[in-house]
Amino acid sequence: PYYPDYPGHLTGKLIHGISGGYHKLYRPEEDVRQITALYDSEVHYVDRFIGRLLESLDPTVRDNTLIVFTADHGEELYDHHGWKHGQTLYEEQIHVPLIFRWDRRLPPGRRLDGTVRLVDLVPTVMAALGQAPDPAWQGENLLPALEGDSALPRRPAFAQNLSSGPIRAASVLDREKLIFFNRRTPFDPPDKLQEHLWKIDLERMADVELYDLDQDPHEKDNLAAEKPDDVRRLAPVIHRYLDRRLAGLRLAVEGLEPGARLVARVRFEQPADEWRSYFLAPQDGVRLAGRELEVEWVGGPPAAPGRGVLIEGDLGAVTIVSATLDGEPMPASAIQVGEGRPYEGGALAETSLRAHTWPPAPPEGTVLRVWLPGEEPVGGEAPENAETRRRLKALGYL
Repeated sequence: PYYPDYPGHLTGKLIHGISGGYHKLYRPEEDVRQITALYDSEVHYVDRFIGRLLESLDPTVRDNTLIVFTADHGEELYDHHGWKHGQTLYEEQIHVPLIFRWDRRLPPGRRLDGTVRLVDLVPTVMAALGQAPDPAWQGENLLPALEGDSALPRRPAFAQNLSSGPIRAASVLDREKLIFFNRRTPFDPPDKLQEHLWKIDLERMADVELYDLDQDPHEKDNLAAEKPDDVRRLAPVIHRYLDRRLAGLRLAVEGLEPGARLVARVRFEQPADEWRSYFLAPQDGVRLAGRELEVEWVGGPPAAPGRGVLIEGDLGAVTIVSATLDGEPMPASAIQVGEGRPYEGGALAETSLRAHTWPPAPPEGTVLRVWLPGEEPVGGEAPENAETRRRLKALGYL
């Protein structure tokens, strides 16, 4: 054991009960140290047997074998007042190890500075096999950087939560990290465990969080209110990725100054089914009645740039009845539809509302955007069958 003098009651068998609210930390300082010690011992155990596995390989096999060591997630050990994984997007949960070994080709001991994503693994492995990557893949081949021929390309990374409930999404670029929490999405926890975890999340997570990972690697100092320009710079990364996953007509606002009030009224050809929050702030308001929608945004931190609503249903043509900023009509240039065209009045057909990507840079001034994603959302529910249930049970999910 890593903590042989631990005076408390906590064992590995009780940890799940603690995360679910069934047991308490009676000695928080010693108990967290014990949890950390148990985790460290498991890391040591895995490391030892990975070493034995590699030592057992014939040198000629290692010369011609690319070995990749990574993980699907990390674990929180009360770093942010919780335990487990999948709930938050802090570094202890999403910053995972990534180690490459290829005795014949890769120099040992090289450490790369920059952002690497798990989606980079497939094109890297395909390149090692001498195969060209599919142009549709989001990842990039890391072999040139691993071999020392070039530096890692500068690009953002994206992360999204695994747990049930409202979206948590994050972007990282140049060691700055932005996290959005879609707090206003209605959520009815399916069981006592999810209810307990949800209450913890509501207490510990803000709507908008910004961290300097160089100066604050443990993410304790939220800079979102102090650096609104950095929040606006990183927000498009989150929106571009979520555009591929969420269905429905979007209404969103950017560049709204603190204290400013924007009210948009929209009419649909057919009644809408429902609306969903897209990172709305507590001060924002939404009213939907059949074919009529009114959204009111109020500027002021904490508020996510690009926040708004998603409208579900077969709406037909869409008409923007009015859009006012602090009681004054907004100019056509400040109302952007589809790919970013100024709204010239009249009804908008679905084809004119399609936008293939979120704008790469934030706009100048206050802008109201109305659009449909250019592609059908990626993903969805997988069919449930006996084989799927068997596999999920083997992995511990059922």
